[in-house]
Amino acid sequence: MKMTGQTRVIVFTAMALAAVDIAVRLHQAKPAVTVNDGTVIAAQRFVLLDRDGNTRIEMSVDDNNEPGIRLFDRNGQTRAQLDTWQSTPSLILNGPDGSRRVYFGMDGMGGGMLDMMNQDGSDLLTMDATDNTPNLRLHDVNGSTRASFNVDTDGHSNLFMINGNGISQQVSSGTVSLSNIDGQ
Repeated sequence: MKMTGQTRVIVFTAMALAAVDIAVRLHQAKPAVTVNDGTVIAAQRFVLLDRDGNTRIEMSVDDNNEPGIRLFDRNGQTRAQLDTWQSTPSLILNGPDGSRRVYFGMDGMGGGMLDMMNQDGSDLLTMDATDNTPNLRLHDVNGSTRASFNVDTDGHSNLFMINGNGISQQVSSGTVSLSNIDGQ
């Protein structure tokens, strides 16, 4: 069967439209939210609201695609946060005013740390395990270190008691000595 010029134009147009349709379908962006068989919901951000429409839980990823979860109290303050933002896994607990009171996480170099703060954000207790050396420090209400206990890389226990003038009494491996906080 011989096609006429008009038939060839119609067939060519149909083939061109089919090719455009296939190209568009292959290059469409994935939807922001997908549902697979009713068991999986995928999104970049998920917000759980209470009966009054207030945000109570937010799960999201930051600009570097690192996940985090924040829990809010009835006043809208973030009270707890679990995340890997800034490539550092952490758990943060906040006071009623939203200020950080407890930080449990890592120091960016792979060492674990625990910080407990007062309402003003000053450290009260800090613990860390950096460079294979565990440290425990107790602070006064202004954040100044008043006692420090650590085990050095040689396995020696060190205890420092520091007064308000920066003078410390050190007990290390069974010896007692008085020294300035700078070791002078």
